[in-house]
Amino acid sequence: MGLSIEQKYNICLMAEKHPKWTQAELAQWAYQIYQLPSKPSQGTISRLLAKKSEFMNSKEHEKDSNRLRRPNNLLVHKILQEWVSQSIWNGIPVSLPVIQDTAQSVWHKIPAEYREGKGSFSHKWVANFLSRMNLSTHIIEHDMPKHPKVWYFDERYLLKQFIAHIPEESLFTLDETFLAYNLPLDYAQYETNSIQKRLEVITVMLCANLNGTEKMNPLVIGRYENYNTFKNFMAEDNHTGSHDSHLGDKTGKRFGIVYQSNRKSWLTSTVFHDWLVAFDKRLVSDNRKIWIILDDSCSHRIVNLTLQNIQLIYTSANSKFLPFNWGVLEEFKARYRVQQYKALIDLQKNISQSSKDSRLLTYEQSCLTMTNAFKFIRIAWEAIPKERINSNWKNSGILPSNLLHQDKMKHNTFKKNKVLENTLNDLCNTYMCMKKWDYSMLLNLNIESKNKSFLSLEEITESSIVDQWEPETNDDAFLLDDMDDLFNSFNTPAIKSVPSMENTLVPNGTKLITDQVPINSPYPNLLPATNDNPGAKISTVSELIDNNTEDIFGNMLDNNFFSDDMLTGMNQAFSEKSNPEVAETNVSLPSVEATEESETNTPFSENDRGAVFNQPQVVAQTSSYSAIDQPNSTALSSYMNEILSNPTPTGLDNEKLIMMTTLQTNLELAKAMGTILKHSEVQEVGLSDDSLNEMKNGYQNCLKRISKAKHFLTSIDKRRRQKHIEKQLLNSHSTSPQDSISSINIDNSFFENFAENASSTSST
Repeated sequence: MGLSIEQKYNICLMAEKHPKWTQAELAQWAYQIYQLPSKPSQGTISRLLAKKSEFMNSKEHEKDSNRLRRPNNLLVHKILQEWVSQSIWNGIPVSLPVIQDTAQSVWHKIPAEYREGKGSFSHKWVANFLSRMNLSTHIIEHDMPKHPKVWYFDERYLLKQFIAHIPEESLFTLDETFLAYNLPLDYAQYETNSIQKRLEVITVMLCANLNGTEKMNPLVIGRYENYNTFKNFMAEDNHTGSHDSHLGDKTGKRFGIVYQSNRKSWLTSTVFHDWLVAFDKRLVSDNRKIWIILDDSCSHRIVNLTLQNIQLIYTSANSKFLPFNWGVLEEFKARYRVQQYKALIDLQKNISQSSKDSRLLTYEQSCLTMTNAFKFIRIAWEAIPKERINSNWKNSGILPSNLLHQDKMKHNTFKKNKVLENTLNDLCNTYMCMKKWDYSMLLNLNIESKNKSFLSLEEITESSIVDQWEPETNDDAFLLDDMDDLFNSFNTPAIKSVPSMENTLVPNGTKLITDQVPINSPYPNLLPATNDNPGAKISTVSELIDNNTEDIFGNMLDNNFFSDDMLTGMNQAFSEKSNPEVAETNVSLPSVEATEESETNTPFSENDRGAVFNQPQVVAQTSSYSAIDQPNSTALSSYMNEILSNPTPTGLDNEKLIMMTTLQTNLELAKAMGTILKHSEVQEVGLSDDSLNEMKNGYQNCLKRISKAKHFLTSIDKRRRQKHIEKQLLNSHSTSPQDSISSINIDNSFFENFAENASSTSST
């Protein structure tokens, strides 16, 4: 038909404005508006709509073309564009030879399947590359482009004058945050190395105007273009050929989410540029102009940006005086976690009703999928009231007096949403798990800190690669490491094995949060499994959320789900349940028989920003969290105390006590170093590479010493058991108390022969 790119994306915009129009009506509109020689066919319109995102992301210099031309070495082009933008913004000089050398270096760094040609980049290729960035070789060589004006904190007075003429409804702001969407809400699971490797941190960008009356659809950047849950969620669609590659985009649209992906799950300047260009096209069709206030973090740095109806106002990222920094992002995370806790508690209630007992959830049961995250992100964003957004704008200190409305400022002093925080705190304490989170830590995770500095070429390369499909999970790959097994073997009685959380029971009578909070359940179709309804049993939280067949937004948003009024009522309900007249019920977990730990493992306080340990007791029917006595010694030290308090004819002398203490010291050292190394994998510990390597060597040495001791303990224990059985078979009388197996099945003969055994082992 010869339609230009501009005409194609205008047809897509008309389809957005008139969703009830048929493709034939869209073809008729294009035929009349553009005075085409013939009316486009239905197939032409269908193909245009299928490539809507490509046309909406097209740049200004491409609008007159008939088709979008794919550049050679597309991945090299994307990485180089990001690198040039970051370099120019930071004042790093670039020239044609530098760009050519960098392109060649990038070509060798990327995976082989993304390479095209032989890795040589001509002057013509560089010129075409710069033209797509709205640059030219002359500008690069003679007139270095400059980044836009950046407003700093001490320039706020001038900034107020600049935005004084902007209408309230046309002044927008945006910011992004990291979100660990599948974070386990059992802190004991979070500390596990195998589970930390499965955590995914996505980026969520939010945008709204000053009045809070317009909230743009959240922009979410995930790890994979298509998750396996997308295929399950879009089961009615045909997943063949090219349809598979658009599942992420289609699923996001169902939830009102704009979805992108890369290996780092980062918002890059390229992704941000595409979002701005698509937004600008919609504004042009509406004949409307807006201004967006944002910071100059690395994800927002675009040079020679050409937009018709959007003007960007950059502020310093180090100043942090943007409106969303005054509570919007924190409230968004809090509302997301409230939904996550609520779903997990409802799942526990459903399982308890089905099995007549209460169980702790495994990570597989409590892990959220990306479709679950889409739901919760959308609900959390829509639930933030416009008054809260407007109040954050006023508290930021960048609004001129004519936009402050002084008559309404008496109650606009900055304050946190205490009702929401109290609700989150109560849910943290109510959710039954092995180790509780501190709610304030949930809102300030180090792994959710935003990137603001200049990105290295390696980081830019990783953030530009898009993996099409999430790999199939292999449960065997996520087994606990040997260190966890060692601790379990020493910290648990040898007769009993360490129980899995799935088999951990809580006796009947425990009241869950759904019994305490007088609100409608967001999952009305969730029914316990009964003889009359055998197919309703749900074992994972993702099934619980996805099986809600009703309109989740109509159920949660229209009924003011998690609104301030509802949260106030919820908080009052918790207070009523905390009445001293209601007797507290201490419920023990019979399948978890933990011995005492050392007092160094005390729960983190709020000031420590850590987690609160949930012992094998759960305080029910109260929202106030009372500290339960912590285990204060290991099984190893308990055994030592038992030996000292009840000496036998072959009691330990001072040398044996020193050996035993050394073994315990190695355990404590290895456990401490293992914890530090686990947190260093997610960049929560600021140690140099040399320090980490030295710690890893010490960690391995401790493991070797512990493994040798474990080997001796196991062999001695087997011989001890065998002798004990033989003695029972040969002798008719019962064994004396002195011959009974100790609490951890360690015979004192082991320590009498320890020196000989140790020497023989060291030789090996």
